[in-house]
Amino acid sequence: MSDFIKYLPVRNGDSILIKSGDSTVLTDIKYCTSSEDSYDIAPDIKDACSNNKLHLFVSTHQDQDHVLGFSELFHCGSPDNWKQSDEKLLVNEIVCSERALNEKGTEVSEAILDEIQRRHKLKGDASSKDGNRLTVVSEGDKLSVDTKLSGLVLAPNNEEVNGESPNNSSVVIQWTYQSSPTTTKTKILLGGDAECEVWERLDGDYEVDCLEWSLCTAPHHCSMTPFGAKEDKTVKGGKYIDNDKAIKALSNKVGNAFVVSSSKEIKRNDDNPPHYQAKSKWIKILENSANDDSSSRFFCTSTHNDGNEAPVIFTLNDKGIHLEKKKTSKTKNAALSSTTKYGCI
Repeated sequence: MSDFIKYLPVRNGDSILIKSGDSTVLTDIKYCTSSEDSYDIAPDIKDACSNNKLHLFVSTHQDQDHVLGFSELFHCGSPDNWKQSDEKLLVNEIVCSERALNEKGTEVSEAILDEIQRRHKLKGDASSKDGNRLTVVSEGDKLSVDTKLSGLVLAPNNEEVNGESPNNSSVVIQWTYQSSPTTTKTKILLGGDAECEVWERLDGDYEVDCLEWSLCTAPHHCSMTPFGAKEDKTVKGGKYIDNDKAIKALSNKVGNAFVVSSSKEIKRNDDNPPHYQAKSKWIKILENSANDDSSSRFFCTSTHNDGNEAPVIFTLNDKGIHLEKKKTSKTKNAALSSTTKYGCI
């Protein structure tokens, strides 16, 4: 199987797979179905995992649209109570911020927070066992998945971890994929729901090479909040004031780069997220020249398959990153699923 990054269609939420060799990284989870037609992300996740194990789960933050259904797909509790033949996957290692260690759970977030806090209490050899490992990260930390895939943690810092905004406590990672020392580097920027205050800080704290990307997830499901703050927060659909430093931090694209909005369909209305003005800003960032059709490199998971929801998939190899050809709309029905106890948000 080729290495890839796959954005699973979960409407306003994140479930992003990166496959590198035998290792699979999943950033966030929103596993929901409803009485409507919904794409079942479970087969994609299970097919990407070797030996029924997920190598790494990155929990950017524990809002419900980033943790929904964790215990439906993944084993929770001691790995001694898990078998490879079990229906649920074992998560070898979880990555999160320090905020998750003391966060109080809701009905939706309780399962993953209990699992994070269980792992945090472990000592000695038990803490290094598959299914028990936990890495608590903050800005400046580095992650190594295998010889091809590594990550630089850009956020959160201590102030963001302890701040009022869960969105601004998001784990932000610049992933670098390089199949060998002499081949093309592909940089991927995943920013959770981080808002403009975080991106403004990153513009001042990091050199350009740490903020570069060939592929970027539009943070907060293509919201306006990464680009600026509302002039009047009490007004629905009110005007956003651009934060120039935040926009600068998000504008470090390399070449014919791509942006993916993991969101519901982007319409010209007062929704935020997603916001049609944010989409326009991303298309402008992608533009290389006046004649560049940069809109062709902006994708939304809810409309990727001829207006229907479908995964947005990029192949990763020694020549860089390449968009995988879209499947026809006829394939959608094969991925539809039944209702879970949570329902869809």
